[in-house]
Amino acid sequence: MAIQQIVFFSLLLMMLLLSVSGKNNQSEFFDLMKKSLSGDLMAGWDGKHVCNYSGIGCDDLGYVVKIDISGWSLSGRFPEGVCDYLPKLRVLRLGQNHFHGNRFPVGVTNCSVLEELNMTGTYVTGALPDLTPLQALRSLDLSFNLFTGEFPLSVTNLSNLEVLNFNENGGFSPWRLPANITGLRKLKSLVLTACKLSGGIPVGIGSMASLVDLELSENGMVGRIPGELGMLPNLQLLELYYNQLDGEIPEELGNLSNLVDLDLSGNRLIGKIPDSISCLPNLQVLQVYNNTLSGQFPAGLANSTTLRILSLYANSLSGEIPENFGTSPSLVVLDLSENQFSGKLPPNLCNGGKLTYILLLQNMFSGELPESYGNCRSVVRFRVNYNLLEGKIPEHKLNVLF
Repeated sequence: MAIQQIVFFSLLLMMLLLSVSGKNNQSEFFDLMKKSLSGDLMAGWDGKHVCNYSGIGCDDLGYVVKIDISGWSLSGRFPEGVCDYLPKLRVLRLGQNHFHGNRFPVGVTNCSVLEELNMTGTYVTGALPDLTPLQALRSLDLSFNLFTGEFPLSVTNLSNLEVLNFNENGGFSPWRLPANITGLRKLKSLVLTACKLSGGIPVGIGSMASLVDLELSENGMVGRIPGELGMLPNLQLLELYYNQLDGEIPEELGNLSNLVDLDLSGNRLIGKIPDSISCLPNLQVLQVYNNTLSGQFPAGLANSTTLRILSLYANSLSGEIPENFGTSPSLVVLDLSENQFSGKLPPNLCNGGKLTYILLLQNMFSGELPESYGNCRSVVRFRVNYNLLEGKIPEHKLNVLF
C-alpha cells in the first residue's frame, strides 16, 4: 500500500511539474511577442498574469486558448512555434496588423486543436505551407494578403471547415477549383474573390448544402453558371461578378428562396433575366449590369417588398417598366441606364421614401416627368438624360433632383 501511495504521489508531482513548466512556456511565448512585435497596446500587458492580458483568453486550468490581437496595428514578426508554447490554442486572430514582408508562420500548422485562424490584412508574403495538419480548423480567413506561388489546395482536406476566405490575394498562380472542394460538407462561407481563379464553376458545388455565402468574383472564371447552384437551400449571397462567364442565367437560381444578394455583373451573359429570380421572396440586391442581357424588365420585381438595390445598366433590355414598380418600402438604388427601355417613367418610384439614386439615362423613355418625382425628398442623384422625355421639371423640388 505504501509503495502504491508513493507511486501515486510521484505521478501527481510529475503532473504538477509538467503543468508549471507548461505555464512557464506560455510566459516565454509572450516575452517573445514583446521582443519581436511593437505596438502601444502590448504595453498594457506589463505586470500582469498572461491570462489577464487584453486579447488573451485562458481555460479554467490557466492554459491559453485564445489570442486575439486583431486590429492592434502591431508591426514586426509574429514568433514561430506558437503551439510549441501554447499547445491548447484554439483561436488565433492576428488580422489588421503590419507583418509586412514576413512569411506565413509555418509553426501554426502544428496547432492540432486550432479551430479559428484569422490573418486578414497582415501583409504576409510568400508561399503557403501544407495546411492538412490543421484538422480541427473550422474557420480560415487569410484574406487581403500578398501570398505568391500555388494556392494551398490542401484546404480541401480540412473537413471541419465552415468558413474559407481568401478574398483579395492576387499573387497566386492561376488555379482551378478542384472537384474535391465538394468534400467540405460543413462549409457555410466560401469567399475566393480576386485570387486568380480560372476555369469553370464545378457542378458539384450544388451538393454543398450548408453554403450560405458563395463569392467567386473578380477572377478569370469561364463557362456557364451551373443550374445546380439552385440546389443550395441555405444560400443567401451569390456573387460571381467580374469574370468571363457566358450563357444564360439559369432559371434554377429562382429556387434559392433564402437568397438576399445576387450579383452577376461584368460577365458575358445573354438571354433574359429569369422571372423566377424576380419573384424571390427575400431578394434585396440584384445586380447584373455590364452583360448582354435582353428581354423585358423582370415583372416580378414590381411586387417585391424587400428589394433595396437594382442595377441593370449596360445591357440590351427593352420594353416598359411596370407602372407599380417603386412601391417597395426598401428601394434605395435604381440604375436602369444604357438599355432600350421605353414608355413612360413609373410614377411611384419614390413611394417608399428611401430612394437615393435614380439613374435612367440612355434609354427611350418618353412622355413627361411624373409630378410625383417632385416629392422624392431622399434622392441625391437623378439622371434621365438621353431619352425622349418632354415637358417641364417639377419646379418645387429642383434642388433635390439635381
